[in-house]
Amino acid sequence: MLLIDRPFQKNSSGKGITALNNLKQPPMFYCKPGFTFIELLFVMIVIAILSIIAIPLYFSIIKTAKTVEAQQALTEIQRLEELYLFDNNNYSNNLSGIGFKDQLKYYSVSIALKPNGFTATATGNLDSDADMDTWTIDETKRLVHGIQD
Repeated sequence: MLLIDRPFQKNSSGKGITALNNLKQPPMFYCKPGFTFIELLFVMIVIAILSIIAIPLYFSIIKTAKTVEAQQALTEIQRLEELYLFDNNNYSNNLSGIGFKDQLKYYSVSIALKPNGFTATATGNLDSDADMDTWTIDETKRLVHGIQD
């Protein structure tokens, strides 16, 4: 039964008829499904606030994860230098000479010799700016984060 076809309807008591204009419920064709502009605006504001908080945090975590590459490489170089020292009674400044395979993605490494030791340095640009991230390790296994990017 369409409400438009019948402008009158029987009362609940069965006696008489009531005009549709007097009914409490509006006809179904007046209800429009969907979201209001205010609801959509509120959702967009919540998403924007979460993005403002999450994006810098995400990039900070990514930089921290990239620094692990330098720490592992320098620890490996220190271990290889100790092995080279036991075999040759001196340290080497040649990465391939001590057996280090340079497969680093974010850092470049170098070795500088001291009179009774060495210093290995890993330098990398983690976020494409002018600042370089620098890590060093020496013969005493002291790993130092020098300049932070």
